[in-house]
Amino acid sequence: MHINVNNRVGFNVTNYLEFGTADRHGFSSKTIFIENKNYERARVVVKAYGDLKDWVVVSENNFFMNKGDIKELKVDVYVPSDAEYKEYFGKLKIIFLRF
Repeated sequence: MHINVNNRVGFNVTNYLEFGTADRHGFSSKTIFIENKNYERARVVVKAYGDLKDWVVVSENNFFMNKGDIKELKVDVYVPSDAEYKEYFGKLKIIFLRF
């Protein structure tokens, strides 16, 4: 994941979960789709790591999916009002646990 905090707003289109540019006390949002291709039933846990770990809110977390299910998740990054103007990086891990 990546977001650039600046006093302007902008967007990037890449293969990464790119949140573009947002100002302090702003937010950016992305929609992702995940599919359970491997397990008859799986518990799905979503975790954020790195600079953005405390800024990320996922629409749903710690849920179950059956094989073949596709799930839409909204991922929001909320920038704190005291954030420095610089680039921030993180990872969003989506973990499928056999159930």
